[in-house]
Amino acid sequence: MILYADVSTLKSSTIHKIMQEYFYFKRDVTRYHFERDRLRHRVGELLVHYGVLKYAKLRPNEWQFLIGEHGKLFIDGPQAPYISLSYSHHHITCIVSENPVGIDIEMIEPIAWQHLKSQFTVDESKHISTLEDFYQVWTQKEAYSKLTGEGLLRGINQYNVQSPLYFQEYRVNFKSVEVNRVLIQVCDVDPNLSLAIDEVDIEQAIDILLSQSNV
Repeated sequence: MILYADVSTLKSSTIHKIMQEYFYFKRDVTRYHFERDRLRHRVGELLVHYGVLKYAKLRPNEWQFLIGEHGKLFIDGPQAPYISLSYSHHHITCIVSENPVGIDIEMIEPIAWQHLKSQFTVDESKHISTLEDFYQVWTQKEAYSKLTGEGLLRGINQYNVQSPLYFQEYRVNFKSVEVNRVLIQVCDVDPNLSLAIDEVDIEQAIDILLSQSNV
C-alpha cells in the first residue's frame, strides 16, 4: 500500500490540528528548527499511522516505532508490517508492506544532472542521457538504500542499480509511478507488489485515527 500527501494543499485549520499534541504522535519533531519541517514530519507520521491501521489493522496504541542503526524506521507490534517513508519538498509518501521495502520520492525539476553523472557507477552513467533517466537512477539508489537501511552512508557509487541487486538473498525489484509531477520509486522483494496510490485526505485520516485512538 502506497500512501501520498501534498502538504501544500492543507487548510490552515488542518495544519493547526496536526501541530497540536493531543494526537498519539510517537516521534519528537521539536528538533526541527522550521515549522514547515515539523509539519512535514508530522504528516509523514500520520501517513504511517493511517497505513498501519488500514493495512495491518493496528491501532495507534498497539505499536511503537523502532529505529535501526542508521535511522531506518520499523514497526514494533503484533504481526507488524514493514514501512518506508520519504519526503520531497511538500510531497510525502509512505509504503506499508508485509515484506521488506524501501521508497523514495523526488519532485521532478530541472537540475544540472550532467555534472552529477560522475558520482554514479560507469554503467549508471552510460544509462543516463536525460533528466528523466537521472531521476530514475537516483530514486532507485535511494529506494534501495532505504530497503537495506544503510542509507547512502557508503556513497552513491557503492552499488550499481543497472545490475541485479539483492537483499537477504532475494533479488530486488524496482517499480516507479509518477503523480503530481513527482516520481515515486519503490524497491522491494515482492514482484507482485501493487503500485496503486492512495492520495490520503489528511483531515479524514486524522478523524479516523482519533476515533481509533479512543477505542
